Amino acid sequence: NQYGKLKRLIVVFLPSIISLLMIGFIIYFITKSGRVSFIKFLFQTREFNWAFYFGLTSIFGLSFYSFEKNKVKKVSLVLIIYLGLLLLILTRVRAGWLGMIPALIILGILLKKDIKVIFIIISLIIGSIFFLDFYMKKNIFFMIKKEIKGITPGKKIDTRPKKNVKFRFLIWKQTVKKIKEKPVLGWGFGAHPDYHIYGRPLHRIKGIGPGSGITPAHNHLLALTYKMGILGLLIFSFINLRVF
Repeated sequence: NQYGKLKRLIVVFLPSIISLLMIGFIIYFITKSGRVSFIKFLFQTREFNWAFYFGLTSIFGLSFYSFEKNKVKKVSLVLIIYLGLLLLILTRVRAGWLGMIPALIILGILLKKDIKVIFIIISLIIGSIFFLDFYMKKNIFFMIKKEIKGITPGKKIDTRPKKNVKFRFLIWKQTVKKIKEKPVLGWGFGAHPDYHIYGRPLHRIKGIGPGSGITPAHNHLLALTYKMGILGLLIFSFINLRVF
């Protein structure tokens, strides 16, 4: 039955996520200090990717929470979700933070009477940040304030985060322009917009995979519409809505 399937999923989920969280702590508390070069090399992954992993960890954990009846496993899930969200905050990835807000709101509605678990986890996170700030001198509150301030409207527009946002708007504008040329079926796979920023070409294609030199659309919905057109976007949206 459905509960049995979820139970089997948790058996796979728990050890996998525990391994991921252990790696996360190694990355944050060891490689950040620069003391262990081998470990730093071994886990050399962009912080955005780790924020994505920790966000998924938290979402899956909360999804399983309502179906799990065993108290020990429920406590284990709470700890896993708490650690995932804490590490998500420590990655300093604003997109990860913003992505979790609507996810937590939706899950809060679906959890119904179990919604209290979200408030328990948030309390644990705030307590942990206080501990890291005052006992380990990590300045987490300062970091959060700095990251949020970096993208808030104001007189200074030369901050790195604001330049990053402006860069994306320019990319999106050019992608939309290309979509309008072939709106129904798109340009197909293998095609790529020739982006220009301030009159200069943006990418120099070197190959495939990491280090390809290709600059993406920085928006998967625009990228999908560019390649597969409005028809592809509708199919993609239908699949997501059907699964949801």
